[in-house]
Amino acid sequence: MLIGAKAAASGSEAYVYALFAIVAMIRWFGRAYNYAHLQPNRAAFSDIAYAVALTAVIFTLAATGRISTLTAASAFLFAGLMSSFFLGSPFLTTLASRLHLKSLKAYREIWATQARWTLLGVVATESTANIHSYLVTLFVGPSAFAPISAGALFVRPVLLALNSLTQLEAPILARTTAKGKFGEADDIRRRFHLTLIALWLGTGLLAWAIITFIPGLIIKPSLSRTDIVTALAFFMAISLAQVWQTPNSAALQAADQFKGLSKVSVVSCLFSIAGVIASLLLLPPVYSLVGITLGQWVMAVLTARLTSRWRYARPAHEL
Repeated sequence: MLIGAKAAASGSEAYVYALFAIVAMIRWFGRAYNYAHLQPNRAAFSDIAYAVALTAVIFTLAATGRISTLTAASAFLFAGLMSSFFLGSPFLTTLASRLHLKSLKAYREIWATQARWTLLGVVATESTANIHSYLVTLFVGPSAFAPISAGALFVRPVLLALNSLTQLEAPILARTTAKGKFGEADDIRRRFHLTLIALWLGTGLLAWAIITFIPGLIIKPSLSRTDIVTALAFFMAISLAQVWQTPNSAALQAADQFKGLSKVSVVSCLFSIAGVIASLLLLPPVYSLVGITLGQWVMAVLTARLTSRWRYARPAHEL
């Protein structure tokens, strides 16, 4: 973030953005802390406070004609600071008590068993998304992203649900699995799946209604309707794979199966990159989503197989 800020600004703006990055990271940890301690309301209040504070400051700056790179950076920093207070005193007290180098010793075991594999998986997953955009830009230019971006807007509700519900369900799965209540954990995973499927179906119905009755809401005259509908079809397939994969992934994380998940991410990343390159060489730009679709379905299938193997290997009894 600091590098990006220096590229876009000079002097104090870069340092304000860097401070915002630090505050944003602390707030993210605070949200995870509250979800893990079954206090999702605190995370929600923090999000609401962030949105209200940022909106109020931006509108004030716009009304007074004082918007600049520095004031915009300051608005983000202010919103981050204000929202952090809503994370609750337990998190803030815990954070203050751990601000010393000795606390890093306790992190060694977490790094060895979880964090390094999680980092590998995140790098592979993010590389897939970023390399797709870089490759499309390299082969055909940034303008090719317009119909792809328009198609992505339709499935935004599913992506938001995947994010928010995972943050809510993952800690519950972790606690249930840690207690050896595997049957209950399976029920939670199935409920998670059914909820996401219902949201996916609703999103698809909404997308159909918009394209059929009010296409101008998304499809602008300068864009190809055919390309947008094609992109939407790919994104629906991609999001369906994510709907299948996400609850399984959350269940595996709850069971500390981070190493296996990271290997799945790397394999799917390779399929995605190869698919994107092949599609760009042979087909129109919008079909570059073939590679992403392929990678996501490889990840979904391999994650499901990994979940099945773990379920059969775990203890047969429940506590």
